[in-house]
Amino acid sequence: MFIFVLCVSLWASASGADHRNALAYLSQHSEYSTFVSLFKLADLEWQLENAHITVLAPTNAAFAAIPAHELAELKNNTAELKKMLLYHIINRTVVTANIGHQLSVKTLSGSELTFRDYGHTVLAGSATMIGSDIIVSNGVVHTVSDLLMPPPNLTISQYIIKNDAELKDFFAAVIVAHLEATLEGGKFTVFAPTDEAFRKYGKRFPPDLLGVRQFVRNHLVHGIYLTPDLTNRTLPSLAGHTIHVYSDSGGVTVEGAKIIRPNIFLLNGVVHVVDKVID
Repeated sequence: MFIFVLCVSLWASASGADHRNALAYLSQHSEYSTFVSLFKLADLEWQLENAHITVLAPTNAAFAAIPAHELAELKNNTAELKKMLLYHIINRTVVTANIGHQLSVKTLSGSELTFRDYGHTVLAGSATMIGSDIIVSNGVVHTVSDLLMPPPNLTISQYIIKNDAELKDFFAAVIVAHLEATLEGGKFTVFAPTDEAFRKYGKRFPPDLLGVRQFVRNHLVHGIYLTPDLTNRTLPSLAGHTIHVYSDSGGVTVEGAKIIRPNIFLLNGVVHVVDKVID
């Protein structure tokens, strides 16, 4: 650890690191003003002055992408606000050169966060790093594209139940197919259609149990695939079918179903909410 910190310190001095600490640096750059103001609201500014930290700093644009009522609710819930903010701080120095393909670290919130380096893109959790390796006097700052929320302590089945206002039809299909136990274990990627997607589905559902099971299993893939993994490729569904995935400037589509809410990390996998049923 000492050698690692020493290497970072030498690199910092050679590359003209900023002499300010993370709090001072962020406070003096207006694009982080919302992030800093929330630390002040939560009385957590001192966490940005600790030694040897990594800060994942969302810009004001990242906060502007959140519905106003959700941000207001977060501000009024001190415990959740603190948990969210501390999920953006790591109690060690992480620079991109040390990430490798994948690196999991524990944040100050207590939840783990995984970095993934795809060569052209680096993800911190589900957020893209759009500015990296800003060396400050007490660590490093990385700018991220989105607000990071600590992953819910839920399995895939539990998450779908909890979000029954949007995913109740999909969960009903899971129950009918007797697949809830399957989604409690293993590692899966789930493409979960919304209730609106089911309403638009124009075909009859299979009348038999085996048919319903195959229908649901066509939305499930073994393993964890985030959106950067879903670039113009095919994946085998649990139903044994080949799922075609396409990615362009408009987003990611899976057999014509657009991912409208990506990369929901859970205890045993990831859920992507999609706007169409995968037939």
